[in-house]
Amino acid sequence: MAELVKSPGDVPFNKYRAFKNQVRESDEPNRFVDGDLIERFLDCTAEVQEKVVEGLGVDVEEVRSMVEALRRLH
Repeated sequence: MAELVKSPGDVPFNKYRAFKNQVRESDEPNRFVDGDLIERFLDCTAEVQEKVVEGLGVDVEEVRSMVEALRRLH
C-alpha cells in the first residue's frame, strides 16, 4: 500500500518512515506497522483499495471493516 499512496512532501513512504539513529540507519521501516498508513486505506479510492487487497483472499469490505474497527480503538 505504501507504493500506492502519497506521503508528505512526495517522499516515498518507505523512505519517510525509515529508521535512523546514531547506531543504525535503514532505507525503510522494519518490523513496523504504521497506523497512519493503515488508516489511509479508508481515504483511498475504490480502485486503490481493490489493488491493495488483491491477492489477499479477502474482499474490500472485510478490510474496510477491520480498519474501521482498529480506528475506533484509539
